[in-house]
Amino acid sequence: MPLRSGVEHEVTLVIASDVPEAVAERLADLTDLAGYRLLAPQTHAIRDVHFDTPDRALEARDLALRLREIDGQRWISVKGPARPLPGGGVARPEFERPWSPEAVVAALDELARAGVTLPAVGPAPAGLGAREGMLAAGLEVIQDRETRRVVRAVVTEKGEPSLAQLAVDAVVFHLRGVDVRHHEVEIEAASEAGREVLPLLAGTLLRQFGPALRVGLQSKLAIGRALECLLRQGVLWGVLDRRGNLTPAGYDRLVACGPIPHNRG
Repeated sequence: MPLRSGVEHEVTLVIASDVPEAVAERLADLTDLAGYRLLAPQTHAIRDVHFDTPDRALEARDLALRLREIDGQRWISVKGPARPLPGGGVARPEFERPWSPEAVVAALDELARAGVTLPAVGPAPAGLGAREGMLAAGLEVIQDRETRRVVRAVVTEKGEPSLAQLAVDAVVFHLRGVDVRHHEVEIEAASEAGREVLPLLAGTLLRQFGPALRVGLQSKLAIGRALECLLRQGVLWGVLDRRGNLTPAGYDRLVACGPIPHNRG
């Protein structure tokens, strides 16, 4: 898919623990990793809403259309299919712009090049926000989630520029009638050199945190779809703890809903 903004390279590790908040706090408090320094943390509040057509044309092509609000600023993104990277992690094409009517048109052009023709959203009618404007164009919300993200820049002992970003995410999926909490850590390359150290950084975390971290699950979008499957099956409540966190056994159950798409977002 010829998305023009670039390609993300990242590794995601799921926190599968009976005390995920405690594991996440330990991860966020790290000051060094695999011989690299972690700079002071920055915390962000994120709201992600994913859209698709009524016939799920984007899902069929492993594409994602996302409206993101981060610390009050809105962005629109189109993400293409992910491909595995040697040594672990994935790379995926991505188009992302600050939200504006012009950015929406450009995002739809990217989808059209991938074979998906959507309505021309354009300026939202007076009084409608970005989300409402997408709905007015005939799109549907397929996922709504909130994330509290703690980000640490990964640098050499000499400092900048950063090699990668380590993000510890506390996610709340807003499903029908229930909120489900999920925790993960993402390591995203910030440079060509950062791409080369991704396997080292991820491997070091796996050794340090043992079975509390897992590799192999896919994106937040895909996890949310699998959670919807468990909800339809009537078994979701049995794999949540009293705080609404998905339990280690719950992550095992996600695969029962069939193959999870590789698109990330």
